[in-house]
This record gives sequence, C-alpha cells and structure tokens, in this order.
Amino acid sequence: MPTPGMGMGTGVDDTYQFDLDVLCPAAELRIGQDALDAFLSGAGPKSIRQAVYASRDARGDALGLPNCKARVPGWGRYGTGFEGAGISHVGAVVRLEIITSAVPASSDLEVLRDAIKATLQARIPGVTCYDTVPSVVNLPAIVVIPRTGTFE
Repeated sequence: MPTPGMGMGTGVDDTYQFDLDVLCPAAELRIGQDALDAFLSGAGPKSIRQAVYASRDARGDALGLPNCKARVPGWGRYGTGFEGAGISHVGAVVRLEIITSAVPASSDLEVLRDAIKATLQARIPGVTCYDTVPSVVNLPAIVVIPRTGTFE
C-alpha cells in the first residue's frame, strides 16, 4: 500500500498501481468469457483501457483529477474463477497505473479509488465498481484495489 513520500509538494511524481479485479457471471462460461474479453480489449464500449484513455481532458489529465496521468499497461490472471452468493464468476486482473504530482493528503488512496470508480462507471455501460470482492452484488463488476506506490 502506498505511503506519502518525502518529496510531497515538491514536484516529485508519485506512482500508484491499482489492480482492477474484473468479474463477470459465468453460468454459461462462453458468455462470461466473451463479456470479460470486452473489458480487456484495447477498444470498444466496454474496454477499461479505452475508458481510462478517454477520461483525459484537454491538458492530458485523467480520471477528472488535476496533475494526474493514468494508463493500463496490461492484465493477467485471465480465467480466474470465483464463487459468491451461489454464482460462478470468471475474471481477470487489469493493472491501472496512476502518476500524479498533486499534493497528497492522507486520503490519497480514497480520492484515487473514487476517481477510478467514477470514471469506469460513467464510461462503461452496465458496470458497477466496488472496494472489495465480498461486497460485489451486481455483475459485471470491477473491484478497485490499491496495490503499490513508488516515488520517482
């Protein structure tokens, strides 16, 4: 989990990595995989990568936040199974990287997580975002989990 660095407010960039656990219902595995593939695709109305890219404003800032760059460098763990509330899910993990030079506060992760969730829910039809896997009640779902932070 990221912690504030010593260079905060001095133009030092902070890099945060979030893992987005993407879960799709898999009662019919092929249908679930097709839905998952749409989220992992580089383009299309359900593409996470396209939603993040399209969130950039005229200055190039992303996710509706100032001094914020975001990109999706890749994904992994395709086909991860999950069973919850008696429903089988198929999933994958999408890595989202955020670079910001904004002055952080103790609520940095919450601000970033809320911005990610708001962006994805606004730009991808029919998706709901959560903070934890056990809280998932609507599918398809994206669970936004902070993983690491580095300071450069």
